[in-house]
Amino acid sequence: ARARTSRTERKPLGLLQPSAPKNHRSSPITHHSSLALGAVAAVTLLGLVLRLYSLEHGLPYQYVPDESTMVGGALRMGSNLSLQPSTFVYPAMLMYLFAGEYAGLLVVGRLTGMFSSMEQFRAYAFEAHSLIYMLPRNSIALMGAATVPRLYLGRQVHCGQARGKSLPLSDGRPSV
Repeated sequence: ARARTSRTERKPLGLLQPSAPKNHRSSPITHHSSLALGAVAAVTLLGLVLRLYSLEHGLPYQYVPDESTMVGGALRMGSNLSLQPSTFVYPAMLMYLFAGEYAGLLVVGRLTGMFSSMEQFRAYAFEAHSLIYMLPRNSIALMGAATVPRLYLGRQVHCGQARGKSLPLSDGRPSV
C-alpha cells in the first residue's frame, strides 16, 4: 500500500513550481513567476487571436437572435434617451455597455463629420449595421481574453503569491 504524505510534504506541481536555486538572493520575483507570466500572456494572446479571427462571422446577416436583441435594446435606449432596457431577459449591464459604446460612436462621428445629426446616426445604424455589431463583438472578445490574466491574478492574490509566499498547487490526491 502507498503511504500517504501530509499536505506540507507534497511538492508543488505545474508552472508555479519554484525553479530558482535555494541560495538565490535576487528579487522576490523568481524564475517560476516569469515563466508563469509568459504562459499567461501566451494563452491570453492565443485566445484573443482566435476571438478576433471570427469577429465578422455572418455579417451583414444576423444568425444569432440574442445578439440582435441586445444590440437593438441598446440602440433603443439611446434613441429614447432612457436607461430602461427593452427586456430583462438578458443582462442589463451588457446593454448599458453597448449603449455607452454607441454614444461614444455618435460623439466621435459628430466630431469627425461622419454624422451631422441623430437622424443620420439612426439611418447609419439600420443601413450599414456591420460597425454597429462589431463594437459589441470587440468588447466581448476583449473581456473574454482578459479572463485568463484575471483568473491568474486572482489566484495570486487569493493564495498569497503576490506577497511572496509560495503555495503548492494540488497534485490531485485528497488531503487528509
